[in-house]
Amino acid sequence: MKVAQVVNHFHPCIGGKESIVKELSLGLKQSGHKVSVFCLDKCAEAGKKLKPREQWNGIEINRFPFLDLRFLKVGFPNLGELTKADLVHAHGLCFLTDFLALTKFLYNKPLVLSTHGGIFHTKTISTLKRLYFYGWLKLIGGSFDKIIAVSKNDFELFSEIFPEEKMELIENAINVEKFGTVKRQARPNSFLFVGRLSRNKQVDKLLEAFAIVLREKPNAVLSIVGKDFDGILPELRKKAKELSIDKNVWFKGAVSDQKLLELYSENVFFVLASSYEGFGVSAIEAMAAGLVPILNTLPSFKSFVKEGSNGFIVDFENSESAARKMADACSLGTKLRTISANAKQSVQKFSWKEKLKEFEKVYNKTIF
Repeated sequence: MKVAQVVNHFHPCIGGKESIVKELSLGLKQSGHKVSVFCLDKCAEAGKKLKPREQWNGIEINRFPFLDLRFLKVGFPNLGELTKADLVHAHGLCFLTDFLALTKFLYNKPLVLSTHGGIFHTKTISTLKRLYFYGWLKLIGGSFDKIIAVSKNDFELFSEIFPEEKMELIENAINVEKFGTVKRQARPNSFLFVGRLSRNKQVDKLLEAFAIVLREKPNAVLSIVGKDFDGILPELRKKAKELSIDKNVWFKGAVSDQKLLELYSENVFFVLASSYEGFGVSAIEAMAAGLVPILNTLPSFKSFVKEGSNGFIVDFENSESAARKMADACSLGTKLRTISANAKQSVQKFSWKEKLKEFEKVYNKTIF
């Protein structure tokens, strides 16, 4: 089978969606399929242009220029190249997805869409987002042969505008083997955040809760890893200083895969205070590495964290309550080893080995 993956950014770009499409493409290639990727010729917020064409691990990457309008990246993949595929798989809601839907009659191939959390991560331009989702996307929705929801939350959301027969649920997968090899050498009372610095991640609320934790656990540390997507790093640094916790909060910025594995090794807890997450890939990866998750009270998180068994669900809207749970978790002693082992075991079901079979099944149903 010849599969064309279409996504804004791909290797060597780093990010959650980029990682998922990379692992999916590699897995399909190893299973004997021919995979090509069509993407923009720059990584997000990067100035350097990448090669127009490149072979990477047996995958053909086709890159094209684009106009960056911040909320909209306007670029045009080569439709002639898409006609060589048996199926086109678009990732996320963006200009490319709309373009593929509108021009399907030209390349005339089955079109699959993976949801990747939709577009409601933040309240920014929320009215326009609702008009796009419930108006425009529903209007062009007939072009999509299958919608692959990456979480139960996405499945419910997209089912509002797409018929049941088009909907499929394939929850996100991770490279369990890669993160499972991390050797634990964690510093006591250490917390790790991994994700882009955007408003919906509510890192400010995480800092507020952590400041309260420090009253009881003065040796606690919080490492914050991720690219400054919304330009909020200066205000987060300022807030940490105002809370007098700047010596215990370490802003790491974007890091390499190897450095991330080292950070997973060095920390006990993984924390997310997000107001919205379609799934939570970074949390699943951390759990696979043996970190104990402490996550905000969201349906997507509750779907894989069982309170007190493989992690903790807290309400970061209430800083005192969140801090109490974080501090109590630090005092669990040897019980943390059991919770860590449970966390690691509970995410084995998200292995790519199993998920690849599900993608192949959907692809085959769509083509045949």
